[in-house]
Amino acid sequence: AAKANVPSVVLAQGLGPLNTFLGRRRTKKAMQNCEFLSWRDAESLNLAVKIGLPQNKMILTCDPVLNWNPDYAAKKHSGKKVLVAVRPWRNFAETEIVKAVDILSAENYDVVLRPFQKNVDEDLANKINNALNNKCDILPYESPLQLYSDIACADFLVGMRLHSLIMAKGAETACAAISYDPKIDSFAKRENIEVLGNAENVTAESIVAAVQKGCCARVEKKDYSEQWQEILQRISDIYNRSL
Repeated sequence: AAKANVPSVVLAQGLGPLNTFLGRRRTKKAMQNCEFLSWRDAESLNLAVKIGLPQNKMILTCDPVLNWNPDYAAKKHSGKKVLVAVRPWRNFAETEIVKAVDILSAENYDVVLRPFQKNVDEDLANKINNALNNKCDILPYESPLQLYSDIACADFLVGMRLHSLIMAKGAETACAAISYDPKIDSFAKRENIEVLGNAENVTAESIVAAVQKGCCARVEKKDYSEQWQEILQRISDIYNRSL
């Protein structure tokens, strides 16, 4: 964009980790000429300032999905429908997920595995399902709208995928997180979501306790509409200036 003299912005992104000097330098060079830089969490904004990007161009906002209000066919909640959205990760404690699902199923929770990425998450879901004492449903990936609808119609989400947690907050579904990346911790901190542990040390006991405690809990959705109106106005102004 810079070489073509086309105005650009950073729109509601997360930044980091940037653990090397070269990575920080290249990131700064790529972004320093943007019209503005908007970040979805304070940690990303602080890192952008730390690597030398201009603070007067910074905006703290939220992930766009939190402002998404799609039409979906809401189903009556059973009171015990639990979605599990996990992803492959090094040294992931898959056996703890299996234990947790078995315990919850024995307590008459309707546990459903909800892959977020085709093939990758689906393979893990099948692996977990094959290890269960009693098989559970695996929802096929169809579209982002279907993902949102499934989460909106659940009573609780155990989420490892960031956007499963974001959709849960947007749909006002109670949830808890399994962390594998700082972006999970940042979002959880901002939205007051319990982090059950990281991918390597999460336990079945922590998952079961979170579901028992939080299933059907009331969730309040924060209003980020004003922040987004500011961003949309800025984009409109940049576009009009470029004509």
